[in-house]
Amino acid sequence: MQIADFGSALYTDRVNIQQISTKYKRFSIVEPDNIAFFTQATGIPIDTQSLPYSQLIQVAVEELSESVTGMSLSPEYGLEFITDKTEKAGLVLRLNTQEEKPNYEALPTLIPQWGVEAVANNYAVAQLVIWYNPYENLANQKKKFIAEIFDYCNQLDIHLLLTIRIFLIEGQTLSFADTQLQTVKELQQTAHLLALEYPESALSAATLTAESDIPWMLLSDPKDTYAEYKDKLRICLESGASGSYIDRLVWAGFELDQEVDAKEEKLLNGQLDNLKNFIRTTARDRVIELARICAEYSLTNTL
Repeated sequence: MQIADFGSALYTDRVNIQQISTKYKRFSIVEPDNIAFFTQATGIPIDTQSLPYSQLIQVAVEELSESVTGMSLSPEYGLEFITDKTEKAGLVLRLNTQEEKPNYEALPTLIPQWGVEAVANNYAVAQLVIWYNPYENLANQKKKFIAEIFDYCNQLDIHLLLTIRIFLIEGQTLSFADTQLQTVKELQQTAHLLALEYPESALSAATLTAESDIPWMLLSDPKDTYAEYKDKLRICLESGASGSYIDRLVWAGFELDQEVDAKEEKLLNGQLDNLKNFIRTTARDRVIELARICAEYSLTNTL
């Protein structure tokens, strides 16, 4: 694995979440290299042989890191572009493998020959993504799994960003917001920062903040338009959230040329310039605006 050389002057001995936030403890994190989200948003299949996907990641890292406090990358696709991001954007490295269709009730699948130690060697914050329901059969196993990751992070003096996506069990009477709140109560002691889905209302967001001992950021919903996400972000910031985590919205809204057959390599490669332009314009503008919205709440709602 490539180890990025940032220079010791940029980092303290402990890699903590302050390195991916503003001085007012506001977070604006972008995830530009999730190939599953790219496929879902663009309709282009996961096949890096038919599209120079690495070129898109490089452009995204270069363009989007200018305006965020942190960038989340996966060693599967984004590790080689660590040195292409700006120094002012802190580094987050993910531990999970990328899955097109996650198995909600399974333990997270970690990337082979990669782990917390490799993240620490790159002077980065570690990130673990988990699907969770407090009443699922594997709840205790998942809690133990997360706790082990968290303990190892503490041993190596790095912080852990835990991304939690909630799934509901068939026949469950507890609402999404209540399930999410119970989840945060159970898991917050084994993380330093949370990325969470919208808790359904301003009241639920405020309750989530009140019950949480660590900061949390807002994830986007698969069905969210950019405008809808902005509205939800403002609600959450007003209710005590600490920032935004942008993943799906990097690609959402790109329209594949109607004449292009996504299976035809030559025609698909012709979309590369359009995708690069989308990153340099639409995606970049979104990232800038969302970071500005987070900054608006820095002085009036600091942690």
